[in-house]
Amino acid sequence: MRQGSKQQRGQGFVELLILTSLLGLTLTFSVTQLNQALTEQHEQLDTLKASILQPVPQPTWQRHAKDPFTRQVAPIIQPLQRYTQLNVALDNLYSVAGDHPHYQLARLVDGWQAQRANDLISMPQSLTLSHYLEQLGIGPLLNFIGHLPMAKELAAGQLQFGKIAPDVTPFELRCWNDLCRQ
Repeated sequence: MRQGSKQQRGQGFVELLILTSLLGLTLTFSVTQLNQALTEQHEQLDTLKASILQPVPQPTWQRHAKDPFTRQVAPIIQPLQRYTQLNVALDNLYSVAGDHPHYQLARLVDGWQAQRANDLISMPQSLTLSHYLEQLGIGPLLNFIGHLPMAKELAAGQLQFGKIAPDVTPFELRCWNDLCRQ
């Protein structure tokens, strides 16, 4: 019995060595293949990044009139622009066709730009309903109601409709040009 047991152990040891060797070879080959594939993908992404970060000549940009976002938003934005001070540009998607079908360089133009320091307050105010309620004169009505004991939150010092604080604008984005400070 002991003789058979030693043969079984020896056979098991040989099988373990063969299995470990095959596993090592497979792992080495797989790591090499994976490294090669990752290197190729990295080089492709570097090439795409280099081409994206280069200035693109103006004639190569193609305008997409009535892009899907504009079609969905226009029925809401256009009436607001007619009846309020809201000024949001639509149909402002441009793109450049690339060599790679999965990547396309796109940009939105005609974005909102504050021309003067006052625009930091007036333009966001035009987006709030409370600004228009204040223009309709609801402020004095709420101030009157605010004198009631159970509605003190509506008093003049507590609730400010349409208040925009330009101080929340990041320091780096503030306009330092003399033309903007008018």
